[in-house]
Amino acid sequence: MPHTTAKEMEEASIREMMTELSISEEEARQRMAEFKRKYFTDRERIYTFLKEHNPSISGMEQEESYRRKIASLMAEMQISETTAAALVSWKPIYKTRTPRFAEEVKKVADPSELQRWAVATLQETLQASSSHEIPRDKVPVGIRNLTSDGSPFQNAFCDAGSVQDRTVWLVWGGGFGHWGIRIGTSSFRVSSDDNYYIEWKPGLYFWHQTH
Repeated sequence: MPHTTAKEMEEASIREMMTELSISEEEARQRMAEFKRKYFTDRERIYTFLKEHNPSISGMEQEESYRRKIASLMAEMQISETTAAALVSWKPIYKTRTPRFAEEVKKVADPSELQRWAVATLQETLQASSSHEIPRDKVPVGIRNLTSDGSPFQNAFCDAGSVQDRTVWLVWGGGFGHWGIRIGTSSFRVSSDDNYYIEWKPGLYFWHQTH
């Protein structure tokens, strides 16, 4: 999935709250602000504890690559250096969420059936020169009814590209990241991008944004 900035993801999450909860923009922003306050506070406390008990953390703070990540996050999210450092040092959530998500999906979907549906969908949109939105009611019922980490299923689309490289993306998530399933033909293999992948079967992957 194309890289999305933290600000864009936050705005998307606010819009989702307004729609899903039928609340005003002001109330949605207040809820987001409260969530962020608790989220950042928790990680700052854990980071402080780690620094006190793990000398390598303090050493890591002096590394140039680590400092660049902190500076980039401070600018992108408009947060303090302490908060940014806590988030950068935190074990990536995608490495714990993705396997958990995979187990949830495996309870409601068969990989071969899901891939057959995706390939058929790709065949139907062969002429598309850009990404193509897939109507929600065309998505397998077990998938579109699945809620993951509190997020309902968001959307599905076919990406653009050559015939052999086109894939179907199934998306969950919101303001603090997106994840889901990416499906192509059995010969499709993912290439390096901004996502973390776990293969389910050839051509079918669980994915999660890494930043």
